[in-house]
Amino acid sequence: MGALLASESHPSTDEICTAVRRRNPHVSLATVHRILEQFCEVGEARKVTLLHDAARYDGNVEPHHHVVCIRCRRLHDIEIPEVDKLLEGTPSLGQFTLLRCSLEIEALCRRCQLAEKRMQAKHRTTSI
Repeated sequence: MGALLASESHPSTDEICTAVRRRNPHVSLATVHRILEQFCEVGEARKVTLLHDAARYDGNVEPHHHVVCIRCRRLHDIEIPEVDKLLEGTPSLGQFTLLRCSLEIEALCRRCQLAEKRMQAKHRTTSI
């Protein structure tokens, strides 16, 4: 659990396993996966599964949402009180009983925005 809580990047099972193996090189990937799933089952961790990506884990189990960069795939927690208020007091959505809500927002992070601007500037200077 320490490797998950120490990370701010919503690590994958492989990334957590790499961190754990620094202290205990004999830990298997299957063991790390099983423990992460158990943490999720008891509410000590949260699985964040992005479309077309491997599952990633979040040690922050408080209600929150995620913003993911479409370019570098970095994932960050974000609080959006307006979304939480929108669903507050809503026990169901049609035939579904509402348990929790986690919104995933796709965006372009500042680092990737700057990289894109540099590439565009470079392209303009080389095409002149």
